[in-house]
Amino acid sequence: MTKRPVLAVEAASLPLLRLEAAFKDLEAAGCQELHFTVTDGRMAPGFSMGHGFVAAAQACCGLRRHVHLLVEDVDRALQPFLDAGCHGLTVPVGGSVHIHRTLARIREAGAAAGVSIGPGTSLTRLDYLLPHVDRVTVLATEPGMDAEPTAGAALERIRILRENLDYRKDPVALAAAAVRTPRAAADLLRHGAAQIIAELPETPEEPRLTARFQSFQAAMERELTLA
Repeated sequence: MTKRPVLAVEAASLPLLRLEAAFKDLEAAGCQELHFTVTDGRMAPGFSMGHGFVAAAQACCGLRRHVHLLVEDVDRALQPFLDAGCHGLTVPVGGSVHIHRTLARIREAGAAAGVSIGPGTSLTRLDYLLPHVDRVTVLATEPGMDAEPTAGAALERIRILRENLDYRKDPVALAAAAVRTPRAAADLLRHGAAQIIAELPETPEEPRLTARFQSFQAAMERELTLA
């Protein structure tokens, strides 16, 4: 039996004034993970959710919480998020001077360690990191650019990484971030992704978050059967 792909939701795409209700709705809808992308205005434009939002999610629901630190000084930012109760923490491949030490620190705290890699970074930079991580997140665009990971280059990078991981018999999870449509999600899964991090902003057509999540998941799985 084929393992069902993990569908996580980007917390930044949820209504800020109704976050607690949104977290509970996603849990009721069958979501498996909340994903918190954290930016500092330097490595990526804008400022986003701090560790307090992760702690709030821990207090109100049982969803797993994964943090992606797109900040200039990841080592300084680690501890507050680990203390807030995140289950996993991803840092950019070039986000730390001593990346192996950073990843070891995350694992020593009992969290899953991950790295993210953007389109301008060679995949070979992952070669000596894979034994030290639990997840690799592929970014289709550089942080702050408004695009979705459907471009051929992103799909090709997913395919190459999947072949590499399978050859090594490596259990590292392969994720794709900032996914906005079920069709894009299905394309990424067909190329080897195991986890989709979806954005589910409120729409006039469907204001109910539970329905948006379940509709996205069902459409994604339908698209997969058409392959």
